[in-house]
Amino acid sequence: MSSSKASLSYLLNSTPTPSSSTSSSSSSSSATSRSIPPHEGGVQRKSRSRRFPCTVCKFVFFTNSDLQKHVSSVHLQLRPYGCPQCERRFGEKSNANKHFRSVHVRDRPNQCTQCDAAFAFRDGLVRHVRLVHQGLRNFRCPVPDCPSAPFKQAAHLKKHIQSVHKHHTPSSSSRRL
Repeated sequence: MSSSKASLSYLLNSTPTPSSSTSSSSSSSSATSRSIPPHEGGVQRKSRSRRFPCTVCKFVFFTNSDLQKHVSSVHLQLRPYGCPQCERRFGEKSNANKHFRSVHVRDRPNQCTQCDAAFAFRDGLVRHVRLVHQGLRNFRCPVPDCPSAPFKQAAHLKKHIQSVHKHHTPSSSSRRL
C-alpha cells in the first residue's frame, strides 16, 4: 500500500462526526424542515441537517456509509468486487453487477423511442435522450470570460480545463447550469 493510501486508511476505521448545515437556532431549522416536502420526485429526501464531509476532498455525504464507500473506492482505490467474465474490478457490488449486465449479458430493455439505441438501465436512456435528442449542455466552464460553450458531460469539461486552463483544478471548477 502506498504512503498516500496508508495515510488515508484511518478514514475507514474512524467514525466521523457529522457537521450541521443548519444554523444553531433550532426554531429556524424546524421551520425549514416543515416547509420541505418529505418526498421529492417519488424518492424520500434525506435529512439535510446531518452531513459527513470527506477530510480529503471535502465532498459531503448524507450518511456515514456513503462516506466510507467513497473513501474506499475513490481515495484508497479499493476494488473488492470483480466481474466474473473479465478483469474489471469495482468499488461497489452494484457497479460490478451493472457492468456485467450491460457489457456481457447485453440485456438492454430500455429502448429509445426516437432512435435504435437501447440501454441496460433507465438512467442510461435518460442521459442519452438529454444529450443526443434534447441537446442539453449542463456543464459550464467556471473560468471567467472563457468563450467556450457549455459541455454535455462533466468529463468533457474536465478535459477542457486540463488542456486550456491548466492552472485550475477540475474538482473545484466543474459546475452545473
